[in-house]
Amino acid sequence: MSETVGRRGRLFVIAAPSGAGKTSLVRALMEREPGLRFSISYTTRPQRPTEQHGRDYFFVGRDEFERMVAGGEFLEHARVFDNCYGTARRQVEQALAAGQDLILEIDWQGAAQVRAALPSASRSSSCRRPVRSSSAACAAAAPTPKRSSSAACATPPPTWLTGASSTTWW
Repeated sequence: MSETVGRRGRLFVIAAPSGAGKTSLVRALMEREPGLRFSISYTTRPQRPTEQHGRDYFFVGRDEFERMVAGGEFLEHARVFDNCYGTARRQVEQALAAGQDLILEIDWQGAAQVRAALPSASRSSSCRRPVRSSSAACAAAAPTPKRSSSAACATPPPTWLTGASSTTWW
């Protein structure tokens, strides 16, 4: 995934409800694929002591976040537990244009917006059992039979995987 010369980057979307293990999965993927870049989201939630502005999130006030929403600056945004989260459209577009593979770690609400923003992407679906791990390294989930339609899986996110020509959904 690290070769960027002459190709558009790929967008990988990890989408699941809060607390479902997205961060553990992203850490494991980034260890395994060092060419992946992590998209840093904007948030209105308070910064935690171990977090760094610009590394973990871009921490902004509610007014600034709403200004960005009104200006169409987000590819996706969502309100989760009274806090707002969003992915800057410009950041994603620049990384992909530069041939960089980019990973988004977002809520299901944001995933629906990304899908709507990328309507030309072809889709296929398959269901996977959830990955459960007590450590940062995730064990691989055993695959289940692949579905050939874009219909939602019987199990809710994070158990579905949808692939597209330039966007991969986890």
